[in-house]
Amino acid sequence: MKQFTYVVQNAFGLHARPAALIAEQASVYPNTTITITCGAETVAASVLKLMTLGIKKGDTITLTCDGEYEQDAIEVVGELITNIL
Repeated sequence: MKQFTYVVQNAFGLHARPAALIAEQASVYPNTTITITCGAETVAASVLKLMTLGIKKGDTITLTCDGEYEQDAIEVVGELITNIL
């Protein structure tokens, strides 16, 4: 299991466009579970579930990847999060 923690810098937080990009990239890795945690809630990396977290600027999120492609997933999705949030 690999984890990446990030403090959201985007003034708009996690809105629909970034959620869609994260979910799209997360779907590329078969046999790998990818989740995002914000506060006490953890959800799968899907657009609707990510939107339910209500992530805003200054929130700390943790990306967790577990499975066959966890290293690739944590690098690519983590970089995406850094660049868009």
